[in-house]
Amino acid sequence: MTEPESTPSAIERTVHLDATPDDAWQLLTDPTELAGWLGDPVDLALTPGHGGRLVVDGHERRVVVDTVDEARLLRFTWWTDADPAAASTVTLTLDADEDGSRLTVVEAPVLRAGPVCHVLDAIAAAGGPDDPWTRALLALEVRSFLAARRFAPLTA
Repeated sequence: MTEPESTPSAIERTVHLDATPDDAWQLLTDPTELAGWLGDPVDLALTPGHGGRLVVDGHERRVVVDTVDEARLLRFTWWTDADPAAASTVTLTLDADEDGSRLTVVEAPVLRAGPVCHVLDAIAAAGGPDDPWTRALLALEVRSFLAARRFAPLTA
């Protein structure tokens, strides 16, 4: 995983996955796989304009899917009922690389007339040890590693 890059207006993380973009897409979109690295439970329809909910770090988030470009890009907006003004847009972009895929995650606030805010607090924005994206992407890396071994042919 690369060092976190953060600005007051966006959080960006990039991670290598030991999976082709097609296999990595399953890790990002299959409800069971998504629950394994991002949040559990997952109730989400991956169709633009539709949505659902995720529970991340014990907080329920409502989700509306904005864009789906299979095996390439997933963009959604999420928020909590406790603080809907802190809505943010999350963009997951997959690119093939030399031995798997590169996933870039960008979370940016939905700009409003008031102060700029986003779902993650200042500690998380700084990429600290309690950063939910750091924890989630580490879990995704492990799932990707295990999935690559599950589907790889055995060698003698």
